[in-house]
Amino acid sequence: MGGEKDFVGQEYEVAQAGADVQKKDKKSIIGRIAVTGLFGLTMSVAIAVVAFSIVFSLAIVEGPSMMKTINAGFVQNRDDMDHALVNRFREARRGDIIIVDAPRGSGSDTFIKRLIAIEGDRVRFEQRGNSSRDYSGWVGQFPADRYFVLMIMFAGANTWVELSEHYLDIDKGFDFSNTSSGHGSENNGGWGRMGAYGANFFEFVESGGNPNARPFWTTNFNPYGNFADFIVINDSVPNYVYIPAGYFFYMGDNRGSLFLPDFNGYHSYDSTEIGPQPISVFRGVVADIIPVHETFFAFILRMLVYYLTFQWLF
Repeated sequence: MGGEKDFVGQEYEVAQAGADVQKKDKKSIIGRIAVTGLFGLTMSVAIAVVAFSIVFSLAIVEGPSMMKTINAGFVQNRDDMDHALVNRFREARRGDIIIVDAPRGSGSDTFIKRLIAIEGDRVRFEQRGNSSRDYSGWVGQFPADRYFVLMIMFAGANTWVELSEHYLDIDKGFDFSNTSSGHGSENNGGWGRMGAYGANFFEFVESGGNPNARPFWTTNFNPYGNFADFIVINDSVPNYVYIPAGYFFYMGDNRGSLFLPDFNGYHSYDSTEIGPQPISVFRGVVADIIPVHETFFAFILRMLVYYLTFQWLF
């Protein structure tokens, strides 16, 4: 009997030892799974960070040339500068906000502008309202019944159309005429409607490229060829700018602000002054605008949506 009890006791001890081994194995497996999962998550985050840094870059947007789309508060506070998330690899399309190398002599390294026309397109401005071409008294304010619109003939088409620019704030004018700077602004035109800005390009093109025909300012820092060489002169129809192969045409969104407080005489330098630019200066498409007051959490949330909905592919 005693031997039988010893055998039962030994059998219990063996069974208990086996159960302990199984528990240890389970813990070991769970531990390995946890370590593997953590490693995988770490690697995924690392790969995502590397991929993000390769595909995207972050740029501070300085200046008011893209107001009100970007830097809407710039006039009130010079520190209110938005950031742009730039996709280096996406192909640009008409209407995209793009980053380009600034022409030598412009005082900037890069420009952020709106892509207006691509190779094969034709561009001109058309005067609306009052047909007078007398620009006296336009400094700071232009007549409400006289402005310019952007006309385009798309590559392969044979008719001119007014370019639909839904991103412009045409109706909201502004007036700084009583500021300490002593200068007014083109308050009748809003941020998008073109007054002096449009007149300068209009007269230059109509003259066939005579820089002295510009009523307000001249520009001489384009290193990529003579602007006049892109102008097609017609006797029966208005002159226009042709965008040849390998070139594109860009503009700022803020086209109604010749004079701003603390920026006496400021205006956007773009293709209306320096002509079509070669695609070699293109650096990327702005994938998103990060407002200066946006929280980091809100930015991360928007980026997750951006990635998970595959918007970065389009």
